[in-house]
Amino acid sequence: MLRKEMTSKKDEVKKLNKLTKKARKLAESQNHEAIHNIKLADEHVTQRIALRSKHEEDKNMFESKIIEMQQKLHEPEEPLDFGNKTLEQQTEQAGGDKNTDYKNPIQILKLRLAKIVATNKEKKRLMDQYLRNVKVIEDAFD
Repeated sequence: MLRKEMTSKKDEVKKLNKLTKKARKLAESQNHEAIHNIKLADEHVTQRIALRSKHEEDKNMFESKIIEMQQKLHEPEEPLDFGNKTLEQQTEQAGGDKNTDYKNPIQILKLRLAKIVATNKEKKRLMDQYLRNVKVIEDAFD
């Protein structure tokens, strides 16, 4: 009886030792994983800080460029030098008359708009004609 109890207790002790070894391995692996994750988190934090500082630098540079451009806008423009001749004199010598359509950008844009509208109308007309032809062909096949 004592021998049986002794062998059963030894078996239980072996089982408990196996369970503790498994628990120890699991704890060690989780500990290594936690340490690895902490290192990754620290790296991400440093990257975030670096990106934030770079963003601030870029933002400051952008703002300074905008301020510089605004200052250039407020400065009076220097007249263009065409070899001691004005732009009007150059166009007159080139044989061009003073066409006010090209001096006014609004007029130029209006002309471009009218051209685009006309081409769109033509495309719509062609598309309608194409659809009519397709319908006629479908009816013929039916």
